Amino acid sequence: MKIVVYTNSACPHCLALKDYFNEHRIVYQEKNISDDLHARMELIDKKILAVPAICIDDAEWIVGFNLPKLEHILVQLK
Repeated sequence: MKIVVYTNSACPHCLALKDYFNEHRIVYQEKNISDDLHARMELIDKKILAVPAICIDDAEWIVGFNLPKLEHILVQLK
């Protein structure tokens, strides 16, 4: 399972999401749109204007730290 998390440096929800992933030992790649113009453009191209934005297996997107939806998807993919 490949998880990419788009964040920005000033986002408390991004920090909470990363803490959740780290506590549950979920491996993810972080793309910080504050520092990475290419990552920012990836989100804009997909019409996503909020972070955190989570992409799972290049197919499933979750915008915001929606823990129930995230856990539901992670359980299905195990």
